[in-house]
Amino acid sequence: MRSSIILLLFFGLLFLSPLQSPAQTSPGTRQLRLHEVVRIYIGDMGAGDAAARFRLLLEEQLVRKNFVVVDNEDRADALLVGVLSLPPLDESEGNARVTVQLRAHEGDRLWSGNFGPRLTSVFRMKDPLQMRAEELARRLRADWEKSAQSAGAKRKS
Repeated sequence: MRSSIILLLFFGLLFLSPLQSPAQTSPGTRQLRLHEVVRIYIGDMGAGDAAARFRLLLEEQLVRKNFVVVDNEDRADALLVGVLSLPPLDESEGNARVTVQLRAHEGDRLWSGNFGPRLTSVFRMKDPLQMRAEELARRLRADWEKSAQSAGAKRKS
């Protein structure tokens, strides 16, 4: 009697498990790791022209760092969202700050960063939004490399 109940439970679980939503995570579900992210969808970065411009600059920089930027979040490995903030009294973009999070589809945070003004040579004029996009892409790639190295994954270009 006991063995037939155990057998019935086993087959019940076996047949019901494929009906679970893919978004549900169970203890046995493997989480996406940073070094497995290749295709990124850049989501909302705030409102205004500066945020839209930053999004375009960021796309260019991520591509330069060998990520693939996709135009549909369903095709992405992860979603990069954040906010670009400019001080209200200084619309010059010189003090622009960017805070971002890279999230898996399930909502798990894979990586995050906060990027703000930094000292540069007074003789070198550089677009602040361009600097933020470059810094973000550079740091994401560096942390991606660390994740791959700690997991023992082989490097793909």
